Amino acid sequence: MIKLTAFLFAGAAFLAPLSSLAAEEKKAAPAQGAHSEEVKASNTKAPDAKGDDGLLETQRRLNALILAAVNQKNNVQPDQPDVSHAQSGHEQTGHKKIMADHPMQNAHGQCVAEEIFEFPESVYVDDFSDLSILKNSIISELDQVDEHKVRLLVLAYLGLGFGEEAQLFSDYLDGPEKTVLNAMGRAVSGLVVAEDLKILAAQGQCYPEAILWSYFARVQFTEASDADADADDDGDNDDVPKSHSADTSEPDTSEHGAETEMGHGTEHGAETKEAGAQSHSTASIELSRKQLAQLQDLPYGLAAMMAKRLGISAVEHGSLGAASPLLEFLKDVQKKDEDAGPFDDEGKFFEAIYKLAEGDRHAYPVLKALAKRDGVMQVRALNILGAATFEDGHHAYPGYDEDLDGAAHVFSQHPEGKQALAQKIGFFVSTNNINQAIGMTKEKFAPDDAHYLESVVLVSEHMQVQLLGQDAEQKLQALNTLIREQIFFDVLADGFPLRQAGVSASLDLELAELAPQILPTDQWGRLDMHILRGLAQALPEDMKVHLPAKAFSGSEFEVAEIKSAFQDKRPGEAMAVLRTMPKDEAALKMTASQAWEAGYWGIAREAIADLNDVQSGSDTGLKIKENLASTLSVPSPHLTPVQASRNIGELKRLQTYLDNDIEIIKEYVNGG
Repeated sequence: MIKLTAFLFAGAAFLAPLSSLAAEEKKAAPAQGAHSEEVKASNTKAPDAKGDDGLLETQRRLNALILAAVNQKNNVQPDQPDVSHAQSGHEQTGHKKIMADHPMQNAHGQCVAEEIFEFPESVYVDDFSDLSILKNSIISELDQVDEHKVRLLVLAYLGLGFGEEAQLFSDYLDGPEKTVLNAMGRAVSGLVVAEDLKILAAQGQCYPEAILWSYFARVQFTEASDADADADDDGDNDDVPKSHSADTSEPDTSEHGAETEMGHGTEHGAETKEAGAQSHSTASIELSRKQLAQLQDLPYGLAAMMAKRLGISAVEHGSLGAASPLLEFLKDVQKKDEDAGPFDDEGKFFEAIYKLAEGDRHAYPVLKALAKRDGVMQVRALNILGAATFEDGHHAYPGYDEDLDGAAHVFSQHPEGKQALAQKIGFFVSTNNINQAIGMTKEKFAPDDAHYLESVVLVSEHMQVQLLGQDAEQKLQALNTLIREQIFFDVLADGFPLRQAGVSASLDLELAELAPQILPTDQWGRLDMHILRGLAQALPEDMKVHLPAKAFSGSEFEVAEIKSAFQDKRPGEAMAVLRTMPKDEAALKMTASQAWEAGYWGIAREAIADLNDVQSGSDTGLKIKENLASTLSVPSPHLTPVQASRNIGELKRLQTYLDNDIEIIKEYVNGG
């Protein structure tokens, strides 16, 4: 494969101004019947796990084709008529007529030559080696470039699935054709940008085949960028396919229907309207019968690539109905030629996730095998395995984390490598290795990386569940991590839910004094009421000043305030709080008890008297308390020291009172 790549770029270095040798083009790139040649091209682009044998076979075919092409070229007559355009349905004069005599217009400019989307038979080549023959056959003069032949060369590259090479040679063109072919090359390479969606959607107003490319580009853009196609930033690009737009604007096809020589007319207009409505729906795309036929008419390498990527996207969006005919097409290709290779790693991945979506668990071994092979599908297979395993509540297969490490290492400089790392972090979280997940996130990703934020969110959601759960040990570990990794969690757009869960856990663990370290005190007002009341009861007095007034509302706080006032010898404050409370049985019992314990027997007597009015039945203990309170709170003459001048009768009366007091206290102490 290295030799093939070197051969390609060596040929690119010699591409200079080109001349019109259409007869040689016919010899150098013979037309292909049916689709078997495209199948071989697909096999060349992505050989199906053949290793060195596949490379040797490709080299052998390369040498044989070059030799045959040289012999063909030597037999070409100088005055042989150019038939390449006739084969493709466009004579040279016809081509000029489309581009010069009446160029069609659409919302974004000029329609390009129709053969760009129809792929004339002259670009259906056997193999990559045939491209060098075609390329050499159009090099003659240094001061002239035959743009039509260059365009055919670019289409041949696209037909084999070589998007980067197609872009390289499309740079020798000018105007809209260069722009459109570049967009098509990026779609094949999987490197679509938002502008490509505009370009291809605009051509969809000219040709129905372009609508298929518009869909293909949209899928590539969605998968490569993981973002919606926001190509309408300037506000006037309503014809661009969007993944989630509800816009129902339709392309204008009237002009094309009237002027197109190929006779698409009304049929094309109807199909374009249908596609226009579909292109503004969800990200899942279901091809019409005509579009499926258009796909099947493409060179096999390109058709298989489109089928696989559109099919994978359909399955990932839950549309098995859209994916089914694409999978059947790939199976038909495989039946026609076992060496066609439509079921390379990408094809196997498509079939596996399709079966998995149908509930066939036999797809797992295929995904596990892909997870152990270097390639883009390795990471995607690991993602599917990880999601399916964790959702089902099963343990990952043995060696899963090692496979993730391998994928991350192989693709360390590519998006797939980052995705493998993100999946490894998810694996750590699922196995409750939170500290390892945080450590890998900080080590492998920059704080401004989307994967960094994704990992922080994943970790925080897992910890929030632990903080609000019943397992005290997990609660304590999560609380410790939350306090230690403050900076890590600061990147959350709203970290309050996580921190509130941490404060709640601190109350459950009787560690309320940690609350200021978990959540800044200036945010305590956002806490739920049950958490605020818990803090009001559990926090040390010096920390309660940070609580809002609403934290102390409720009967439990009024009881605590009354008790504190009595104990601190502030009966007036206790009575003030008592007056704000309803005089129900619970409140009166509480007041009588607190006043009695604090020695305020008069207040206790009043509370007991009020209690007797609302209480049903009798309570011996309360009656004893009432009698005792009434006795011990008698006016001072009975309790003041008796003057010497007082008579013996007064002393006897005092003795009687004291005897009665002693008896009452004895009865109370003995339980009545």
